[in-house]
Formats: sequence, structure tokens, C-alpha cells
Amino acid sequence: MIDKFHVIKHLLDALQQVRKQLKTQYINQETILVKADTDEQQTHWSYIELLERSRYILFKMQDEWEEDELEIMQQLFYRFPILETAYRITQKLRLWYQGKNIGKSMDKIEQELYNWCDEVNQSKIAAFRGVRKMIEKHQDDIVNYFKEGQTNAKAENMNGKIQRFLANNFGIKDRDFFMYRIAGYFA
Repeated sequence: MIDKFHVIKHLLDALQQVRKQLKTQYINQETILVKADTDEQQTHWSYIELLERSRYILFKMQDEWEEDELEIMQQLFYRFPILETAYRITQKLRLWYQGKNIGKSMDKIEQELYNWCDEVNQSKIAAFRGVRKMIEKHQDDIVNYFKEGQTNAKAENMNGKIQRFLANNFGIKDRDFFMYRIAGYFA
């Protein structure tokens, strides 16, 4: 089963992969531009610096950007249109996943998801192919979220607590005593 958290995590990972690929390409160009003019090299490094600074900005929604972040992203989107496309694709799915769509017609929700998948195909950004395939594979589970708006976050939280409990107690030797302790700890 796949939930909202994991879908968004994979989506944001794909966006960061695009940013990292652009940064790597730009760094590799630097080795070719050894004889370049100092002004050109300075601009070159500033784009690498902007790509690095944009790391956390890309996690935010556009309306949450501050003025300096907006300026950084405008420069990057102007220089790297593929990054802008990747960001727009990411934001489109994040907006689709918001609570306003809960209770909407399942046909409409599925159509919006198909449109997003088509947009990913048209963009030809390799990093998003894996996300698209994952969404197509788990489409029923993803769309089910919009029936009631419930996730398995509580179960994930409980599982995390049990894992921490196990780690703090260096595992278990007696299963019955472990179940007794868990019942007492979480009661």
C-alpha cells in the first residue's frame, strides 16, 4: 500500500534529482571552460551556487517563497527551463493531493491524475518516469485517499514508536513479556 506521504516524497525526490543533474552538468562544463573568461566563469559558478541554494526552496509552494527566494528561482527558471517544468509538474500533483479534492467525483479525480501522467510523458523528464510508473501501479490506493481523506499515518506513527521501543530495549528475548510491555506502554 502506498500513501500520500510516500507519493509526495517520491515526487520531491524526483524534483531534487533534476536539480542535482543540472548541477552536475554545469560542474562538468566547468572543466571544459578552463580557458574561459573570468566573467563567464564567475557567472558559471553563480549558477552552481544558485542551484545549491534552491535545494530547500524547491520543497516550498510558490506562494510561500520570500522575496530573495523568488529572485533566486526566477534566475534559475530563466537559465534552466527544465527545472521550471519539473517544479510545475511537482506542484500540480501536490495541489491535486490537497484536501479540497476529498469527496470529489472519482471520475474527475482519476481524469486529473491521467492528465498529470500525460504531462509527465510530454515533459520527457527522466526523473519523473519512476514516479509516474509508481502512481500508475498504485493508482487504486492513491485514488482511495479521496473517498474519505484518511491515510495510514497513525499506523506509521505507531510502528515508529514500536521500533524505537525495541531499539531502546535492545530487542526482545521473551515475546510474551514484550507484548505485556507494549500493552502497558501504549495503553
